[in-house]
Amino acid sequence: MLMPETGILIANRFGVIVQFLTTEGPVSFFPLWRGPKEFQNHRVLTFALVYTNHYVMVQLEGEYPMPLIAALWIRNKAPSATE
Repeated sequence: MLMPETGILIANRFGVIVQFLTTEGPVSFFPLWRGPKEFQNHRVLTFALVYTNHYVMVQLEGEYPMPLIAALWIRNKAPSATE
């Protein structure tokens, strides 16, 4: 499996927002078929690329800007997920 494209699988399976921080630029993934009304608590998982070939989970604190939304999500999302 390729990272960060795996983010779409994680987001859909666990109903979370997934962020990848890479040297190519940060990207966000949301669940494709379920919208924000279906999730009581919005959980965000953030993974950072280290040593050019490993991803580690990081905990971001405070306020920070949301990375751009992945084009894969934009092209394939359900209408209910756009809310």
